[in-house]
Amino acid sequence: MSFLTPAFLCLVCSFVLTSAESRKVSLGIFPDVPGRNMDKMFSKDELEEMLETIEPAGSNELYDSIKYSTTATSLNLAKQIMCYQGKKWNLWNVLLVAAKYGKYGCWCGVGGKGTPVDGIDSCCKSHDLCFNAATKKWAPNYSSVQIYFHKYKMSCHQKSTACYGSGLSLALCECDKKISKCIHAAGNYCSGFAFGQTKNC
Repeated sequence: MSFLTPAFLCLVCSFVLTSAESRKVSLGIFPDVPGRNMDKMFSKDELEEMLETIEPAGSNELYDSIKYSTTATSLNLAKQIMCYQGKKWNLWNVLLVAAKYGKYGCWCGVGGKGTPVDGIDSCCKSHDLCFNAATKKWAPNYSSVQIYFHKYKMSCHQKSTACYGSGLSLALCECDKKISKCIHAAGNYCSGFAFGQTKNC
């Protein structure tokens, strides 16, 4: 039996949250990645390099969330969420956003079904519907992979974002803007719904 239970991962996430401003973070709690010693301390540069080559992690929800954060779509969304929360754009905050929202409730993350468990999860459901509508209108022949790697231009000023461009890029940016505002307004974050712990979706 793996010790990487949802409860343990929540504890790990709490540790990472309190250590976000430090120069290095210990990744010894993660399973081994081929060719890497995960018990050492990684600097920012080393961590960035690792994220470029990381293997899919199977059942490890926190690890999956970090892998998911490397797609353009989630990087775009992370930038917007951080803007509305007044956080600085850097790798550490990207990882925190991915860990917090990558597998939250029934709708946050890839896919979604069932009844939203709270306000944040409702924001994610609306975001999925927004993305689906944008794709249907602007890129009906796109695969989900193409959507996940689609980029757009945006700016952040005084905890608010502005979207630029046209067509699909603008539409996806506006979807991300809506969920970022929604999550910020929803407020309460329940760690019990994170890392795929939500049942009966």
